[in-house]
Amino acid sequence: GVDRTAVQENSVFANSEWTASSFEDAYDVRPEVLYPPVDTTEFVERRWTDRENGFVVVGRIERSKRLSDIVEVIDGVRERGHDTHLHVVGPTYDEAYRAELDAMAAARDHVFVEGELPRSELVDLMCNHRYGVHGKANEHFGMSVAELVAAGAVTFVPESGGQCAIVHDDDRLTYRTFDEAAAKIDRVLGDRSLQRELRFGRSEIERRFGRRRFRDRIAEAAAEALGETREVTTRPARRLSRIAATDDLRSRGTVGPCRDRSKRENVRSQIIIEK
Repeated sequence: GVDRTAVQENSVFANSEWTASSFEDAYDVRPEVLYPPVDTTEFVERRWTDRENGFVVVGRIERSKRLSDIVEVIDGVRERGHDTHLHVVGPTYDEAYRAELDAMAAARDHVFVEGELPRSELVDLMCNHRYGVHGKANEHFGMSVAELVAAGAVTFVPESGGQCAIVHDDDRLTYRTFDEAAAKIDRVLGDRSLQRELRFGRSEIERRFGRRRFRDRIAEAAAEALGETREVTTRPARRLSRIAATDDLRSRGTVGPCRDRSKRENVRSQIIIEK
C-alpha cells in the first residue's frame, strides 16, 4: 500500500473533484484537482441542422459501461415518438457482452455496434451527431464525455463521478435511473431552445480542459518541487492524454505520490503520465 506519511509529504493531483473526494476519504489528504488534457484540435464546428438526430456512446465494450441499458434508453426515447438512433463505439473487452450487444442490434434497425473505429472516423461520427450519452456510473473523469461535448453534442451522463462536472452538473443532462434518462432526453429532443442552450462545444472544453492548461500546471508543479522560481515554458506534447494512477491507486484514478529515486533527492513528488 501507500504510506500515509508519503502521501502527505508529496504533491498529489486528482483528475476530478469526485476522485479528489474519494482520495481524501482514503488518505485524509485533499489532492489538487487537475483535469486531464482533452485534445480538441480535431473537432470541427458543424451546424445543428447538418447533424444526424442520433446518439453516440463511446467506451470499452464491457459490462461496467452499461451499454445494453443505453440501448434500452434509446428504445424508450423512440417509444416517446422520436426518430433517433444509437451508435456504440469502442474496443471489445468482453466478447460475451459484445455478442449480447450484437444480438440487441440485430433485433433493432436503430442500433449500430461499430466496435473500435479509426480515430478520424470516430471524430467524424461525433461531429455528425447531435447527441451523446454515457452509461458508466462513478466515472473518474470521462474523457469520451468531454470529447462528445467538444464535438458539439448535447451529452447525457449518470449523476455520479467526475463526468458531471463536464456538463456543469446540469440537472437536465444528468440522470439517476435509466427511466429518468429517457424522460430527460425526451424533454430535450422536444425543445429546440433547450438544445441550443445545452450545447457547449469545442471552445468551452478547450478553456476548461485543454492541453495547454494541463501542461502549464504540470510544469509549474515540477518547478515548485525542484525549488525553481524561474518562469516555466512548456512545449506541445505529442500524445499527452490523462493522469494515470500508481498501481495501487489505479482504481481511484488519481496520481499517487512516490519517492523520487533520481540524483535530485530534494524532489518530493513524481508525476506519472499515461500515453
